Amino acid sequence: MKNIVLARVDDRLIHTEILTLWVPEVRANRIIIVDDVVVKDKFRSKVIKEMAPQGLIIHVYGIDRATEKLKEAPSFDGERVIVIAESPLVFEELIKRGIKINQLNIGGMGIRGERKAVARRVACDTMEMEAIHELIKKHVHVYFQTVPTRSSEEAKKYIKE
Repeated sequence: MKNIVLARVDDRLIHTEILTLWVPEVRANRIIIVDDVVVKDKFRSKVIKEMAPQGLIIHVYGIDRATEKLKEAPSFDGERVIVIAESPLVFEELIKRGIKINQLNIGGMGIRGERKAVARRVACDTMEMEAIHELIKKHVHVYFQTVPTRSSEEAKKYIKE
């Protein structure tokens, strides 16, 4: 199985904070974006992949292919992977499919659709709240943290049973 050093929910997927703060913080050399919609958008996928600075590999996969890839042995010694998705629902599904995730960082989930504010820079709809609750029940450490230089907050503080 791949060495996942950061599992993150971020509805912007990849952006400057990921590349300049999180990648060095966890010493990642590969990012896997898991998104069934983005993988079908060839232009957006290409733009995301081209954001990679030298020494960082970025892939965009749908959930089926991501599951296969994450179950593979590391591609090289020292491989360190960040997995990013727009919703905690994706991580709940990855865990159901056998991917080991001990911690989930929720970095940014903006208000849109049925989402309501839960905490600073975090908004969830009912299904996302249920997914976070289920992840916590499965002993996944779920926390809110936008950047590594800011303190984190425990998600369970905001999740009602």
